[in-house]
Amino acid sequence: MPKKPVTDTLHAKGIDISIYTLDYENEFFSLTDIAKYKSDDANASICNWMRNRETLEFLGIWESLHNPGFKPLEFEGFRRNAGLNAFTMSPTKWINGVNAIGIVTKAGRYAKVVGDNNVINGADRTIESYTDKIKGDTARTAERRSAGRR
Repeated sequence: MPKKPVTDTLHAKGIDISIYTLDYENEFFSLTDIAKYKSDDANASICNWMRNRETLEFLGIWESLHNPGFKPLEFEGFRRNAGLNAFTMSPTKWINGVNAIGIVTKAGRYAKVVGDNNVINGADRTIESYTDKIKGDTARTAERRSAGRR
């Protein structure tokens, strides 16, 4: 019979971050909760973070070290296109494309994207920097429009 995941909550910087585990050795933290700290649209923040070349390279290295079912050829296709304007990436696309185990999606009423503890350490810093950049770009665009420039 499969084990039921144990859920706990970590309180950090005034937000609640869900933690999931089956064996108390491999903890998965909610990327969605972390992204909500910086942006109202957590899914967009996660997708923007995942389309970055450095993020994909980090995820690819993590998967190659921890996942015997990792698909390196599919990863190379993603890595080659990462960072291009037309490139898009989502947690589901990543999971299905490379058979990832470091990021997991939880479907249902309280849908979440969760990641392994080591994946989260990289995500927390980069999601914060990307959402700051997006907010800055949006503010500059609004200023240009009000000044009559595009």
